[in-house]
Amino acid sequence: MADSNDALKDEEDFYLQDTRGDTPNFAKYFQVMNSHGREIFFIITIIFTGIAALQSGPLKTKKTNPPDIFFEPPSLVTDFYHGNVRQLMSLISEKDVSLVMYYAPWDAMSMHSREEFETVAKFYHNEVFFAAINCWWPEGECRKKFSVPSYPIVLAYVHEMGIIRYDGPIISSYLIYFLDSVLSPLVPLHHKGELLDLLARHEGVLVGYFEFKDSSYPNGYRQFYHAALKALSNDPHRRICFAVVTNQQDAEIFKLKSTIQLFLWNSTETHSGDLSDHTELLKWAFSKINYVSSWVTPPGSKSSLLSDIIENNPTLILFTPRNVLLEYSPYYNVLKEVALDYNNFYRSNFVESIIHRMVLKRHILQEDFSKTIQKCHRNTSSSDPNVCRQRPHLCEMTCCQPASINLRIGQACNCRACLHHRVENLEEMKLYECENTLKLVVESFDINQLGKFKRCNDIEVSFPVKFGQYKQLSFHCELASENSARSMKRKVPKEDLAHFKDDLILTMIENNEKRLCHRLRYALNYSELNFPSFPDPSDASSWLSNFTGLKGHTNRTLTFIAMDVVLFHSFAENLGVDVSKNHHQTSAVIVETAQENQFVLEGDVTKRSLVEFIKNYTSGSLSRHLRMPVRKLEPCNKQEGANVCVEEVTTNTFFDVVMAERDVVLYYYAPWCGPCLSISHVFLGVADYFSNIEGIKFARINGEENDLPWEYTVEKYPTIIFFPAKRKSDSAEFPPSLQISPTHLLHFVLVHTQPSVRWAVAMEMCGRECIAKNLLASAKELRRLHREERGLVNDLHFVQTIIYKPKRRTAKTSKEEDTELKTKKGPSINYLRNVYLKTVVERVHKKRRQIRQALQLEAVLRVKARTYRREDTKRDGIRKEKKFQDFRQKRKDEL
Repeated sequence: MADSNDALKDEEDFYLQDTRGDTPNFAKYFQVMNSHGREIFFIITIIFTGIAALQSGPLKTKKTNPPDIFFEPPSLVTDFYHGNVRQLMSLISEKDVSLVMYYAPWDAMSMHSREEFETVAKFYHNEVFFAAINCWWPEGECRKKFSVPSYPIVLAYVHEMGIIRYDGPIISSYLIYFLDSVLSPLVPLHHKGELLDLLARHEGVLVGYFEFKDSSYPNGYRQFYHAALKALSNDPHRRICFAVVTNQQDAEIFKLKSTIQLFLWNSTETHSGDLSDHTELLKWAFSKINYVSSWVTPPGSKSSLLSDIIENNPTLILFTPRNVLLEYSPYYNVLKEVALDYNNFYRSNFVESIIHRMVLKRHILQEDFSKTIQKCHRNTSSSDPNVCRQRPHLCEMTCCQPASINLRIGQACNCRACLHHRVENLEEMKLYECENTLKLVVESFDINQLGKFKRCNDIEVSFPVKFGQYKQLSFHCELASENSARSMKRKVPKEDLAHFKDDLILTMIENNEKRLCHRLRYALNYSELNFPSFPDPSDASSWLSNFTGLKGHTNRTLTFIAMDVVLFHSFAENLGVDVSKNHHQTSAVIVETAQENQFVLEGDVTKRSLVEFIKNYTSGSLSRHLRMPVRKLEPCNKQEGANVCVEEVTTNTFFDVVMAERDVVLYYYAPWCGPCLSISHVFLGVADYFSNIEGIKFARINGEENDLPWEYTVEKYPTIIFFPAKRKSDSAEFPPSLQISPTHLLHFVLVHTQPSVRWAVAMEMCGRECIAKNLLASAKELRRLHREERGLVNDLHFVQTIIYKPKRRTAKTSKEEDTELKTKKGPSINYLRNVYLKTVVERVHKKRRQIRQALQLEAVLRVKARTYRREDTKRDGIRKEKKFQDFRQKRKDEL
């Protein structure tokens, strides 16, 4: 043992010595590494874990590159692309009204809104300060201070009134209309005609009565003004218009019963609460609105606004262009006329007055519109008086004002301060804005900062400024006691000043007309203003009869809404309406969500066609509109070499194919559905198993292009539904929780199909060996069933013998019979007759049914076996014939 241990020790020493030698043996080195691999790997893991534990600092990440400017100069939008919130807020605090867009430079909606925001800035740059701020850059102050859920966000800042969020589509015409309401939130009212006009355009008019007897604001006016502004956050399109009455005479005309009164199309509501909280006032006003018709503008994000409206009641939707800048849409005007008449079941005179006012307004607007277009397109630049070019010294005087300045030497100077414009005419100049700006400049200006002046007459200086459209500021001074000739030189003669005032008034009128034309051009760039044809009043009694107040005489009541087809044309296309082919891009559709029906007005939309359309819907005489035209497809004929042929079902062939007396497996798909393409091969593969079976059919249907009754539509794609042969109402949907695989789909079909189909499928999938095995098994099963049947028949005969064999009657007392029944063992006769015999008979019938099914199966198997034998015989014959032909050919070749 010692010798062996010494030898083993010497051997180990040899290995160690050999691996550390000058000429290493790599095979032995790897042998050592393999034997100690786990220990080495464990040690390395411990080392790296310790290093990772020592690295307790934050992960080092690369900083985001500084952003580039989003609104490139010369833009009228001030871009804070580094996210400087404090700098933005300091500028906003100096402005009366500001409009700010919070954007992300990579966001698609922000990039799309950039051009629209620029357009609005060009329209309103004199009255509103426009700014944009990058609120996405991680290093920016805006990103650190605010959490923006989505981009872009547009906010209006009104001095001393707070923030108003714009919640409408970021389209230039919509934004301009929003700013109109911000700059002029209140509308003055003087007579009933104005009230009727406002009710024709809005859903309600909230009127406030305030008397301005002194310079201060009346009690509650500031809160009412604040409420009118804050309402724009939830109502940017002014469903409720805010109006004011400022004298008692007008208040008596409107019969105002309180300071705040809400006028609706069918009622008048009086507000009796306190005006200190504008939130309560707005909540009260919007809770009282009874919409007879309204514009629906779903936001760009996911919204249930439209579904909440159309799911409750059948809805008539008018798709037409909405021109918010003109504040008038003729086709919506017609829809509101019809809706007012439809809901006027009390035949209110006030409602009839609104309708008559709307008809009159449409007539006047249609007549004046063409004249306005011609006037705006007329080129009159050569004949327009240009005051500034003819009298430049007068233009300089239009924005000057006296100022008193004290020099350091103690002299008091009378000065004339002027702001000089960059514009060449008065079209873009606003005198009141210039005077206000000059007043602010003079109040904060110190002339001594420009230098040391010894005399007032030395102060004739001008220097550039950066105030909007102003290029420089000038001062001309003299002693307060002096009446120098220089001042007389600067005075304007009275005749020139009178002539200037006349020219200035004419210029202001022309500038106002130019501004209106400018607004009209913006409006018509968005959409044309088209008018529906007026119906012939002579036959109005025929088609308007029995229509007034129709809502109160039917259960099929309608809700009336309108949608801007320029923005929401996809909604119309989803209903199968191609608005581009319709007259003036206007269509009317009645939608029944519960029944998934839609009815489309054929022809042009007029007041008469809308009335007849509604009357036909109420009477139930409208035909359901199909989104796609009925297509005729070629029948499904299995071509030679093809494995399977699945028929394409359309609206026209649905009932013929699916409702036939056979099992139908219907596959719903859509062209845009990605998963539908990935499972089509699964559906076709399973259909191949059933291709030669008569009792079942596989078909598919394009669910997006074919309209079906609502009970046969699906909510998602792909969907597979099994329709049984004679129980179509018991259709079954493939379980959504299961993956659509060949195994699952085959199991789903076999579970729900009829037994004959299952047998046929089994036969189709069973080969020669399967047939032979099943024939042997069926023979054994038949013998077993026959044995069990004979046993049951014997039991049946035995029971019948016991029950019905004759009994010998002996004279026994009732007491003896009772004693015999108590001592008798085994079942009673009644039990054998009522329970056991019935059970045996049922088992015999069941066993015979099993025998018949086994005989049928055996017959099918024998037919299949004979088919295989015929195929084998035919194949053997062909083989023998070929062998004989080869033999004859060989003999010929030999000869």
